[in-house]
Amino acid sequence: MLTNIQNSWRAVWRTGNIWESSDHPIVRVIKTVYFIVAFLIGSWLVPLRDAFQRRADRPAARNIPFTDSPLWSIPVTVCNGVPNAVTVAIRGVCGSVGGILFLIALWTHSSIWFFGPVGWFWFMVAMFCTDFIDGPLARQLGHVTKFGREADPTVDKIVSGILAIGLAVLAFKFYGPGIPVLLVLALIHLIWVEQDVARISIRTRKLSEELNIDMHGAFGAGKIKFTLEAAALGAGFAWYVWEPSSIAGVCVAITLIFLARPYADKSREHHRNEELQFRKELAMRFDNVIELPVEDVA
Repeated sequence: MLTNIQNSWRAVWRTGNIWESSDHPIVRVIKTVYFIVAFLIGSWLVPLRDAFQRRADRPAARNIPFTDSPLWSIPVTVCNGVPNAVTVAIRGVCGSVGGILFLIALWTHSSIWFFGPVGWFWFMVAMFCTDFIDGPLARQLGHVTKFGREADPTVDKIVSGILAIGLAVLAFKFYGPGIPVLLVLALIHLIWVEQDVARISIRTRKLSEELNIDMHGAFGAGKIKFTLEAAALGAGFAWYVWEPSSIAGVCVAITLIFLARPYADKSREHHRNEELQFRKELAMRFDNVIELPVEDVA
């Protein structure tokens, strides 16, 4: 049993699981840290899933109940589905509801569901931290799905959007119209690139399905951009929680959002290059198709 656990864990530590060969050395270090954290939290899932998988692959024993292979494949599916559950159920559903309750707690200066603004602040920090766990955990399980790749950025944008709008509304309440205008301009400056990245990703995904080639997924620049966005929201709300009379938090948030723009541009460049590579590959495959003469077809 111990040998099986060791073999399962050894299989996880492949370079391709941790970072891409095209990643910058700094990005490799960051991804390695995320991978280690995910391993420390969810490493038990890998040998557990493998144990159920071995049992599911074993032929059913005669006259012994509960030995049918389909029955043992259920816990395998459950283990493989944990990363997507973290993305959708924990960060998506709980993060969205928690973000709304956090904004209500700040607006009313009261406790909501036994949590005051301080408690909800740390709850939202924990929600954002799960973004650095689900991807590495999926790669450790060897179960990276199309749904997970699409759900991860979608959930990030939903939760970030709720908090960004709330930050602007609270800034209007506490500081008047001037600061919210700057914040909204900074957000528009960033969102303009992000919607372009989303459109390019949709086109690239269609090409990847035609070519049957996996997309790269999130690039290192995109992860840095998201980290700066999360830090901006954290700084903005931290001042509201502990020092609501100061505009320093919103100013820090605006600065970090502007700093995130170059990384958004870099992420867009990577996605465009990937789309271009897929289009070239598609063109080459069509060029290699030999059209038969009309008389030969008949």
